[in-house]
Amino acid sequence: MEQLVQQFLESDLSVFIGLGILFLFFCIQLYYYTYYYSASIRHNKKVNKAGIEYTNKLPGISVVISAQDDGYYLENILPNILKQDYPKYEVIVVNDGSCDDTVDILNKMQQEHKNLKTSFLPRDAKFKSRRKICIAIAIKSAENDIIVLTSSDCKPKDDQWLKSIGQNYTTGNELVLGASRRENTEGRLGNLSDFDNLFTTMEYTGYALCKKTFRGTINNMAFSRKAYNDVKGYSRHLNLESGEEDLFVQDVAKECEVKIEERPSAILVRDKEITSKVFRMEHEQRMENRKLYPFNIRFNIALELCSRYLFWGMAITMMLTTGINMEWIALTIAAVLFLSREITQAVVVSKNAKLLGCKAHLLGMPVYEMILPLYELYLSTIGRIGRKRHEIN
Repeated sequence: MEQLVQQFLESDLSVFIGLGILFLFFCIQLYYYTYYYSASIRHNKKVNKAGIEYTNKLPGISVVISAQDDGYYLENILPNILKQDYPKYEVIVVNDGSCDDTVDILNKMQQEHKNLKTSFLPRDAKFKSRRKICIAIAIKSAENDIIVLTSSDCKPKDDQWLKSIGQNYTTGNELVLGASRRENTEGRLGNLSDFDNLFTTMEYTGYALCKKTFRGTINNMAFSRKAYNDVKGYSRHLNLESGEEDLFVQDVAKECEVKIEERPSAILVRDKEITSKVFRMEHEQRMENRKLYPFNIRFNIALELCSRYLFWGMAITMMLTTGINMEWIALTIAAVLFLSREITQAVVVSKNAKLLGCKAHLLGMPVYEMILPLYELYLSTIGRIGRKRHEIN
């Protein structure tokens, strides 16, 4: 042992520099996983210990849904939203120029459910982002002060969804960020999409709980009419075709308290199957929005991503070189740092997956966390050129 220690102390300076750099990247990664990405886990512990304040004086809620050719989902999912165990709420569906049987389905449901209201946006109406206009139309006609946004393909697990959201309104001016997950996640693309949603959710909920709110999901989000009016709705983002909820959330977060709702009954399940086209569009939208984020948010996201790749690169390099040179103590240090980061990540991701009710994908996680940023790099370079050629043809 003494001989090994002596050999380590006499190692080349490059070994100590390499281990020092590896340790630096390890600390950065550990910080993100134990601070930001573990925030939802800490929050859930407070919820279970009754350390979070909720109210039994439930406010009136208006659920807003924009639907375009979503007759199948409205017919199969909307009844779950219309039968919530909630004292006062309405559901407003704005028909965004649908060509399917959406109108017939909504008319039939209106006869059965008095709390269902409908409106429409003509198909020939010229707007860059039709969804923003649909939401604005619904909010203008809403009877209640709390607006809940969701999508036509999002299904509550039970009749307690709205109650879980409404209990967060202790002052009446909160922004409540919920979560959603996909139901059909079979195959390689399904698993990749599922992990992507899991990582994205623990990222935006973690940042929000650490007072750095930067995004939410239009599938499960609530805010007051006052907060909406204070920021003038989506008026600052009319130039965007989609993805405006991120920037809207940032605006609203400045005006009111942000709360995260991830109790099991509050998680919505998306029934729509993921396709390569939808997956690509989601990432392109995310990349475009990210350019408009505040500098501190963009810096934090970039720092985590860069330190992730650099950690992997340095860890592999150090383990290979020290192993070849039979510098066993240096190899052990590098291996311990690498395994410590992987174990920490596995624990944090597993607990977040349990909160969301999805798979943790522990076996595929090392591949997925490397592939997803490379996929966005592809979309912003070679992939963009290919699409331009396709559009020209």
